Amino acid sequence: MAAAVSEVVGHQDLALACAVREADAAEALGDDCALASLSARSLGQTWLKVGARRQAATTFAKAVDASTSADPDSGNTAAAEMAGMVQLGSALLGARTGDRDAVTTHLAEAASLAERTGERNTQLQHFGPINVALWKVALAVELGDGTAVVEALEADPIPVKLLGSPLRSANLSLDVARGWAQAGGDRDERAIRALDAADRAAPAMVRNHPLARELLADLCGRVRRRMWELDSLRNRFDIDNQGPRSANN
Repeated sequence: MAAAVSEVVGHQDLALACAVREADAAEALGDDCALASLSARSLGQTWLKVGARRQAATTFAKAVDASTSADPDSGNTAAAEMAGMVQLGSALLGARTGDRDAVTTHLAEAASLAERTGERNTQLQHFGPINVALWKVALAVELGDGTAVVEALEADPIPVKLLGSPLRSANLSLDVARGWAQAGGDRDERAIRALDAADRAAPAMVRNHPLARELLADLCGRVRRRMWELDSLRNRFDIDNQGPRSANN
């Protein structure tokens, strides 16, 4: 929990320190497979966010091996839920390294577990078919396929509000914004509106998110006409409020 809070408020160095301590504590407890998987997933993703892909790969590989015995059909699905989250973290590592086969494999494993556990929320992870669908969008964006996947969402939206989680809603809107932005400028107005929706859902997380700030800076630099949503986002993110560049610049 400490690592997650530190990450949301933008302190990645503190988040990493907390994640390491959480993993050490889980290992010391020994027999709790769900807790071990949860802490490993948190540590692996934190390693990724600070750019330490080798450490992330080692952490995820160990966690995947340790969670293979998790039974999604047991009375207590906690271990299977956390095993699914480990698979999703491993898929993210694959996306960050451009390994599409790894993304496909780990996403399929997570989806299989989610089908059997159903919608759950152990340790506030919201593991289940809806969250796997959200991750599918996020992974497509990471791989540069965002525009196609967000176009598909217009016809078949994900019922993210059923999770009752502002953070999940914000993450989806941020992924949608990034996906529209990948169209190369043709869908920037949609990207701005999606980023605005993300910020309104979870401002503390979004305004400190490196990808959200990078996206906003890019949109500010290339938007062709002034939009009140963009001006509002600049103010909320505390980014220099300058008008759009003219066509002659």
